[in-house]
Amino acid sequence: MKKLSTSLLLLLVLLTGCGGGGSSQPEPESKPIIIKPISQFETPASISVDKFRLAKIDYRYDTPKNEFDVNGYHTTSFESVKPVVDKIKQIGFTGVILLLQTPINKNTGRISLYDVANSDKTIPKDTWKLVEYAKSQGLQVWLSLQIVDSVNDILLIPDFNKYTEQSMFNNIIEYQRNIAITAEKYKVQGIFISEGNYNLESYEHLFYWQQLISEIRKVYSGKLSYATYLLMPTSIWNHVDYASINLNEVLSKTPVYDLKTIINLYFNDSINRNQIQLIKNFHMVYGKKLILMTTPTVTDMGVGHIPSTFWENVINNVWTNVFTPQTDKQMQLLKIRAFMEVVNKHLADVTDGVGFGEFDPWLQHVNFSKQGTGIYHYYCCGFDLTNNTDAQKSINSYFSKQWGYYSIQ
Repeated sequence: MKKLSTSLLLLLVLLTGCGGGGSSQPEPESKPIIIKPISQFETPASISVDKFRLAKIDYRYDTPKNEFDVNGYHTTSFESVKPVVDKIKQIGFTGVILLLQTPINKNTGRISLYDVANSDKTIPKDTWKLVEYAKSQGLQVWLSLQIVDSVNDILLIPDFNKYTEQSMFNNIIEYQRNIAITAEKYKVQGIFISEGNYNLESYEHLFYWQQLISEIRKVYSGKLSYATYLLMPTSIWNHVDYASINLNEVLSKTPVYDLKTIINLYFNDSINRNQIQLIKNFHMVYGKKLILMTTPTVTDMGVGHIPSTFWENVINNVWTNVFTPQTDKQMQLLKIRAFMEVVNKHLADVTDGVGFGEFDPWLQHVNFSKQGTGIYHYYCCGFDLTNNTDAQKSINSYFSKQWGYYSIQ
């Protein structure tokens, strides 16, 4: 018995040394285990290619060279904005809108890039590098060429006593056409020809908008849209591919903390409008699918009711020491949820895209995060989503679900 055991032991040694009795083979190399970082977001859901979830990046033009973010990068450089694009993808957005500008001098009607001292309002130098990167990450890219006052970057109020509307639009056409030519080369998916020019949206101005749209279509094959800021239709929608609305109307002038109640306010807002029916009517009249966008602020006296003192402090007291405004993050999160519930439950059949604003690279300047100034109001309490993790997670909770998902019956 002992001899048998010894023989078996010898056989086992031989087999082990010879690779089990066959030809000798090297052991396979062990591969390192790569541990993926745990995301704070749920995995985004795949949606149909004809639907899109867009994040607006307020890019406009390069900030001064001496403005740096917390990592030491120039605030509008590719290196500074790339992490923003990465975060946008993680949240579940399927595309970005790069908000650029068509800056018009209100006194001349001409494109004017240097009306402000030490400022060049040419589109950022890294725009197309950023476009390429976003597309490489599987994101759609849209451009917004918002027509604005070249001095203050907001609503253009042209003076047609000093020049003709035709000459102004000729200048707009030339400027946007050149950008559209490059956008075509980079296969940009869409262009907003402008946003929020409510004083130029009426039928009497349509002739000039038609010229602009026609000239862009000659050099660009992607989709076109125009976005209104007021819940009012415009005949411009007849000539673009999508009707877009920035849906930020006041729902209530007093706070409401019940989600279902806020949703119902869309049927009867602060001035007794049924916003849902109005949007459905726009779809029926113009025959266009909609892109609905929102920019919920942290500062709110009601539901979408921003105190006028907030913007006064931001604009007039940029570097002045002022009190930080009252904030209501709970209300902001409820507004985000209510918007998604309304779109997905009541407007999914007429809506092809939703969008949220904004991600603001320029606002990441290290000095802007210092408390006590008007610009800090914008940083902490406006609608910048760059550092607002709670808002990002609220958006992600819907973007991790299929198109049309809602939770309130």
